[in-house]
Amino acid sequence: MCYTTFSVGLKDMEKIQQMKNLEELKEQIQEDIMTWHDGLESNHAYPYLEKIISDHGHEPNAWNDMDKLCDIVIQRINEYKI
Repeated sequence: MCYTTFSVGLKDMEKIQQMKNLEELKEQIQEDIMTWHDGLESNHAYPYLEKIISDHGHEPNAWNDMDKLCDIVIQRINEYKI
């Protein structure tokens, strides 16, 4: 009976650790997105718009800010998969 209780405890600890890891991942991705946003160019043509987010052009031009954002998120998730 003690063995069963102990194994359930280990499973609970693993779930808690996974939740902590996911929470850390969430926080890191939020920081990455804020950093990405801060690096966007200001919109000089339309001053009432704060930033320009480009969704045109693809590698190798790398004009596409949305592609860059996706790459940042995927890279961060891949770091946590290990």
